[in-house]
Amino acid sequence: MVSDGDWGVAVVSRRAARLFRGGPGGLTEFMTIDDELHRRHDQGGWSQARFQRGIEEQVAAHARGVGERLLRAHRRRPLEHLVIVCSDELRPVVEHSLHHELVEVLVGTVDADLEHATAADITQRVAPLMECA
Repeated sequence: MVSDGDWGVAVVSRRAARLFRGGPGGLTEFMTIDDELHRRHDQGGWSQARFQRGIEEQVAAHARGVGERLLRAHRRRPLEHLVIVCSDELRPVVEHSLHHELVEVLVGTVDADLEHATAADITQRVAPLMECA
C-alpha cells in the first residue's frame, strides 16, 4: 500500500507549473512556477518562424526548470510515484527534461489542461493512475 505522501504530481503548461505531493487521499501544492514567455503572433514570414523558434526554446527552458525543481523535491523527500499532467503537445518536452531518477518513478501522464484546477480536481483526474500503481 502506498502512503499518501509518496506521490508527486506536476501540472505543466507552456508557461507555468504547479507541483503537488500527496496521494489518493488528496494532494497538497508545494510549489508554483510562472515563467514569462513571449506570446505567439500571426504575422507570418521569416520573422514569424524565428519568433516561434524562440518561443519553443523558452518552453524547453521552462520544462527543464520544472524538471530541476522536481528533482530537488525528490532528493529532499523521495517520491515513489510521479504523474505529469500536460497537453500531448507538451508531453515529449516535459518527459525529455526529467532526470533519470524521476523517469524511474514516472507512472504516466494525463493529457489535460488543469493549470487552474483545484487540488481536489487534480487528485480526481490522476486517481486512475494512482489506483493502478
